[in-house]
Amino acid sequence: MTGGELTRPYRILLVEDHLPDILLVRRVLKPNDDVQLVVVRDGITALDYLDKRPPYESASRPDLILLDLNLPRKDGREVLIEIKANPGLRRIPVLIIGSSVEPSSSELSGFESDDNGHSSVLHRPHRLARLQTLIESIREFWVEPALSPWHSSEVAEA
Repeated sequence: MTGGELTRPYRILLVEDHLPDILLVRRVLKPNDDVQLVVVRDGITALDYLDKRPPYESASRPDLILLDLNLPRKDGREVLIEIKANPGLRRIPVLIIGSSVEPSSSELSGFESDDNGHSSVLHRPHRLARLQTLIESIREFWVEPALSPWHSSEVAEA
């Protein structure tokens, strides 16, 4: 890698409890030396990972969080509130992927984007092919630009 390319893998934290969706995301994002995908399956574990609580003391800060809303133990909405309230985490982009919310949901107003980081609500399609297209779009928009030689070197030092 040269120039502004990342000198480490692009890190994605997937917070999802539905195994078929986990497998699809893993297949489409193609984790390798350039892309690291960490999966946690509930909201409490997600916050433990992000806050580096045991057993995640050596966890790396993700570059992107893919967050399901309907999670066991702690709802995705609560996880998002805690992420955005934490100065050390609030600048991590969060893509909320849910089938039960529309992008204009009043429950999530104020989290769509702000100067402290961005969050976007993406409606999860019910058809597998459309979900695959959505995940491919995430890879094209978020991951591939970060791996390109034109990506800002500021991100590589985060």
